[in-house]
Amino acid sequence: MKLLTGTKWGANSHSLRNIYIALIRSKIDYGCEVYNSASHSVKKILDRVQSQALRICTGAYKNVATSGLQVEMGDPPYEERRQCLITKSFLNISSHEDNHPTKESLAKKATFLCYSREIKQNKKPYFIVSKDMINQHDVDINQIYKYKQFPTPPWHLTKPRVCTQLSSLISKKDNPHLIRSESNFMIDTQYRQFLKIYTDGSKDPNSNKTSCAFRNT
Repeated sequence: MKLLTGTKWGANSHSLRNIYIALIRSKIDYGCEVYNSASHSVKKILDRVQSQALRICTGAYKNVATSGLQVEMGDPPYEERRQCLITKSFLNISSHEDNHPTKESLAKKATFLCYSREIKQNKKPYFIVSKDMINQHDVDINQIYKYKQFPTPPWHLTKPRVCTQLSSLISKKDNPHLIRSESNFMIDTQYRQFLKIYTDGSKDPNSNKTSCAFRNT
């Protein structure tokens, strides 16, 4: 990143942040569920990587607080980010059935390790950390949508036929009346015997319901 910027030249702050997220933070995030139980001194090394990257992105001096850089660049502390990613991963696993091998194995092993041995607060297993975060934010895991396997494999589904013939006849720049006329002509001539369903793809943000109109003529 230092090679991409200077005091009077180089990439701007937004571009540097995108490079940092794509090439550096993505690698640090990978496997955080596993290494989160490492010692505080080991994880502190990653915090220094974040601090150095954010200083390059903003061009800040060394005496500027890292917390201020995190707010400025919208990048939370790694400890909080790891907790967020771990919780998301746990919720993803919880969406599977109880007989899922990963879900069953994590629950049994984590409970045994945490309560039958003396484990430090910062070295809790993945499953226990997730449970603590969920209880802290009052998340009801029973309300999570359960993943269900689709009964028909996708390669057995009938592929829909999409007609793009209108794209060669009209464009968005044409007169709206012409577009409507050409569309109705094609529908009435080529799809007269079909059930016609119209929708604009919009949905209610509160209920996530969509609407459509049927035309039986």
